[in-house]
Amino acid sequence: MAHNIPYFNSGPSLASLPTEISEQIYAYLTPTILTRLARVSKAVYASVQSPLYRHTTISSYEKLQLFVGTLHSAATFDTWGEGISKNIVSLCISVDPNAGTRPTAVILSRMISVIGRYCPTVKITLDIKNGSCDAQPICSFEGATFSRVSRLILHVGIVAVGAGSTSSGGPSASSRSQVIPARRFPMNDYRAVGRGVCRPNKKFWSGIFNGQSFPDLREVEIRHDAGIGGAGSTWNPTPVVFDNGDLKGLDKITNLIVESAPELNDSVLMSALNFAHKLKVLELCNVGGLSYEALSQLLPHALPNLTHFTLKITANHGASTIARRQLENYQLSSPSNGGINPLPPHLCPLFRQFARNLQYLNLKAPYLCRDLFLDDVEKSKLEEVGVRADIGGAAGAPLLSSSGEEVRVDTIAINEIIKTFRRKREERRFRAAVNEALKEKGIKKGDRKYEVAITGVEYEEEQKRVKRARKINEQKWTRKIRVSQGMCRGGESWAEMGVLASLEEEGVNWLLGNEVLGLVARCAHGHVDTDQNYEDVFPGDLVTTDHEETPRYNRNYGHDFNDDL
Repeated sequence: MAHNIPYFNSGPSLASLPTEISEQIYAYLTPTILTRLARVSKAVYASVQSPLYRHTTISSYEKLQLFVGTLHSAATFDTWGEGISKNIVSLCISVDPNAGTRPTAVILSRMISVIGRYCPTVKITLDIKNGSCDAQPICSFEGATFSRVSRLILHVGIVAVGAGSTSSGGPSASSRSQVIPARRFPMNDYRAVGRGVCRPNKKFWSGIFNGQSFPDLREVEIRHDAGIGGAGSTWNPTPVVFDNGDLKGLDKITNLIVESAPELNDSVLMSALNFAHKLKVLELCNVGGLSYEALSQLLPHALPNLTHFTLKITANHGASTIARRQLENYQLSSPSNGGINPLPPHLCPLFRQFARNLQYLNLKAPYLCRDLFLDDVEKSKLEEVGVRADIGGAAGAPLLSSSGEEVRVDTIAINEIIKTFRRKREERRFRAAVNEALKEKGIKKGDRKYEVAITGVEYEEEQKRVKRARKINEQKWTRKIRVSQGMCRGGESWAEMGVLASLEEEGVNWLLGNEVLGLVARCAHGHVDTDQNYEDVFPGDLVTTDHEETPRYNRNYGHDFNDDL
C-alpha cells in the first residue's frame, strides 16, 4: 500500500540569495558564527569565504606561519583555485619581535611574498610592535623586499631581547648567520651606528624609503618610545648624508606619521623635502631633533600640498626657547652697519600664510601668538585706532589695572577694524581676478562684448567662492591650536586669540587651548565659547589620526577556521 509522503518546499536557501544580500547579512556575523555556518553545506561554505577572509588581522609571527600554510594548502589541493577565491582585500600582520620567535627581515619578506602570490590584489599592513631599531627585522629592511605592503607601522625604541639581539642592542652573530653573506654587510654597518642608542642615521631611513624594500608602500607610521635616546626632547645636529636613491620611495608616500623619533633631525628632514611630492597627511609629534629653522623651511614647502597636518612640539624643546628669545630681542635695523637684520624663525605667520587650504590642522607648541591670524598691515591698522597689544601677563593671562580690574580686550574695535579691512581687501582681490581673466581672454574695456564678458567672469569668480565654502562645510575643516608655555612675545593676550579666531574664514572650526591657564576657546560661525574645561576638551596628548575610521570588526586569524570543521 502506497503512502503519500507530503513534500515540503523549503523555499530559497541562504546560499541561493543574491551576493549583495548575503554579504550584508554576513557583515553582522562574528567569525565564530561564520565558521559554524560554513559547516551547513558546500554552497554555504563557498559563500562565507569572502566575508570571512576579506579583512584579516594576524596577531603574531606564529599565526602568520599557520596562515601562509593555509593559503598554500588551499591552492595545492583545489584545482579550481579556491585558494585565491578567499578574496583577501586587506591583511594586517602584527609581529612582536620580543615575543616568541624573532623573525628576520628575509624570512618575513618571503612569507609576505607567498601571500602576495596567492592574493595578487591584497593590500598588506605590516605592524612591528615593541621593535628595536638595531635588531631584526628592522635592521635588515634594506636587504629584503616586502611587496604588497602598502602601510608600515613601527613601534620602536624598545631594547631588543632574546634571539637576534645582544647586550649592546645590535643583532647577534646567530641572527646575522641566518642572512645570506651578500646581506650581512648592511647589518654590520647598522650595528656600528646604533650600539643601543637611537640617533640620526642613514640606514634607518633608507631601509624604509629606498623604493626597493617596500615598492608598494603608501603610508608609514613611526612611533618611537620617548624614553630611549631622549626621543622627546634631545636636539641632535649630527648631519646625515644620503646617497642617490636612498629616499626615492618617498615619492609614493601619501601618509607619514613620526612620533618621538630621535632618528629624525634637520638634515634628514631637508633631504626628505626633495622627494615627498605626493604627501597629503603629515604628523610630526614630539620630535626633539628638529630645530625651528628646519620647521620654518618645512612649512612653506609642505603646507600648500597637504590636507592634514599635525605638529606637536614638547614644552621643554630647547629650540622654542631660543626662537622666542630671538623674537623678543629682534631689531629691524642693525646698529652696527645700518642694514636690515634677517627675521628670526617664527612659525606663527607661516601657518597663517600657508595653511589656508588645510582640511585639518593640529598644532601644539610652547609659544604661539596673534601672528597666527594677523599680518603686519592688519596689526598696524589696529595700532592706529589705539587697540593695545600689551594687555597680557604671564602665559597671556589678563593684566590687572590700578583699580584691580582686568584689562579687557577691545572686542568691538577689533571686530570692526579687521572685518572692514578684510572686506575691502577681498573686493580688491575679486576685481583684480576679474581683470586678469578678461586680459587672458583678450577683452578690453570698450569692446562690444565687454559687458557680457565681465558678467560671465564675475559669475565664475563668485562660483569659486561658493564651491570653496561648500567644500569647507562638507569636509568640516578644523583647526586645533594649543600652547603649553605662553605667548611668543611678552604682553600679548590669550583672550585676543579667541576674538581673532572668530573672525577667520566662515565655516572653519577653531579650538584653542592654553595649557598653563587651563582655558579653552571654541570658535565657529563668528561665535566664541569659553565655557569648557581644558582637561575635558584635551584629555592628554594621545597621537591619533582623526580622519581614519575604525573598522566594524577586528578579526584575528591564526589559521584557517575551516580546518576546525
